[in-house]
Amino acid sequence: MTHRPLKTERPTWLFYAETTAQLVRGAVNRRELVSLMMDDVSTPRDVAFEDVVRGMVNKRFGNTSVISAACLCSHSSDGLQMADLVASAIGFERRRLAGESGNANSPKAQVVNRLKAAFGGVDLLDHRGGRVNIRSYDPGELPAAETGLRLVAKKAV
Repeated sequence: MTHRPLKTERPTWLFYAETTAQLVRGAVNRRELVSLMMDDVSTPRDVAFEDVVRGMVNKRFGNTSVISAACLCSHSSDGLQMADLVASAIGFERRRLAGESGNANSPKAQVVNRLKAAFGGVDLLDHRGGRVNIRSYDPGELPAAETGLRLVAKKAV
């Protein structure tokens, strides 16, 4: 499945960089130090996607939260393979619950059930709590100026 961003004059790679930076900011605490492994994104010759994303996050936080970032081919990284597996399971479960597709007894459903158990029994819907942070991208939520995604607000502890 290929996703095309909203029609805009901005280059596609920049849209993905902005979206990735927003997702990272939503998942990382300001004082955490993290390394990012991201799926490869095509950019112009003089642009390094990982440097752009790292710079966007660190500038917004006003510190060096992202200490390293690397773009990898997802076939070469177990971490990215796991991320793809989780993202696919979330998509499958949402389509199944909406009655759009999916069989509750299929091998994909078995993966979904195992992930739900591993995540502490939470549904694979938008959720933030404990170690689970799932947020859907909904183009309808973007403001007219396309200034960014709305992420799940952090709850006061």
